[in-house]
Amino acid sequence: MKMLPVLLIAAGIAAMAGLVLHFGAGSVAAALLAVGLAGFASVTLIHTVLIAVMGLAWQVLLPGTKPWVAVWGRFVRDAAAEALPLSQLGGFVFGVRALQLGRVSAIGGALSMSVDLVMELWAKLPYFVAAADERISVGGQSVCRSLDRRFAADQRPRA
Repeated sequence: MKMLPVLLIAAGIAAMAGLVLHFGAGSVAAALLAVGLAGFASVTLIHTVLIAVMGLAWQVLLPGTKPWVAVWGRFVRDAAAEALPLSQLGGFVFGVRALQLGRVSAIGGALSMSVDLVMELWAKLPYFVAAADERISVGGQSVCRSLDRRFAADQRPRA
């Protein structure tokens, strides 16, 4: 076995232990106990299923590719994006590289990932608009509700 991966894993475990000690092992333990094993397992299961479904959606953009390749690419992409918080682009690169290892061309992987990202943006847009509407209010009224009332008033027949 190569030594570099072993050293990197050991460094990661040491960094995690250092962060837990820095923020207080009691606080971390209390947070984990509050969620409980069942809560932690359910959140993990739901997240795993969602990533798998997103991988299958990515696979639609890659005709002739086995579904597991796209699902694996999506898992790698999301894991790298989480592990490299200062470099979201790193997750994209890792995801395309995972597809390449599954016999997808780099161009095909990059283009399909671009389309996947646009579709992901469109899927998140309604949530952004709803959250922005709740956060931004004018005179105690949400912006969308006031615009909706104004639009409805403009549509009434005039005498």
